[in-house]
Amino acid sequence: MVILDSLDQLDTSHNGRSLMWLPASQPPHCKIIVSSLPEENYETFPALKLAELL
Repeated sequence: MVILDSLDQLDTSHNGRSLMWLPASQPPHCKIIVSSLPEENYETFPALKLAELL
């Protein structure tokens, strides 16, 4: 289990908020739990929607 809190607070340099570094799939026994503020200006919540990770 990996827990990543406050993705909305990631630095905007190097496209950290785009979440392209987050794996789109993982083995069935692995879980990734993330948190982010839902506002669009933080970029992370919309990125999660686009990646269909919600």
